[in-house]
Amino acid sequence: MPCSEQVPVSLQMRELLNTYYPIEIDANLRFEEKLALMVEGDGCKVFFDSLSEHQVPLLILSAGVGDVLEEVIRQNHVFHPNIHVISNYMEFDLTGLL
Repeated sequence: MPCSEQVPVSLQMRELLNTYYPIEIDANLRFEEKLALMVEGDGCKVFFDSLSEHQVPLLILSAGVGDVLEEVIRQNHVFHPNIHVISNYMEFDLTGLL
């Protein structure tokens, strides 16, 4: 289902859930098989920019490495003041050791 202002967001979200969630949780598919079936979303920049423009806070909770996550967001030029990341962060000593 294409994104459209004519189609309610709730229907778009339900369609995405019905399409991709079964693939995501299928234990019989290898990662490579899942990757081939999943479509990368292309609206991240527009989404982040729109949230910033409308002063809507974005809280990202991640079990990953926050330093890496923040850097990816920065390199995509969407790390706006409304974005807050709660994650695991690396700690370095004064000599630069992890």
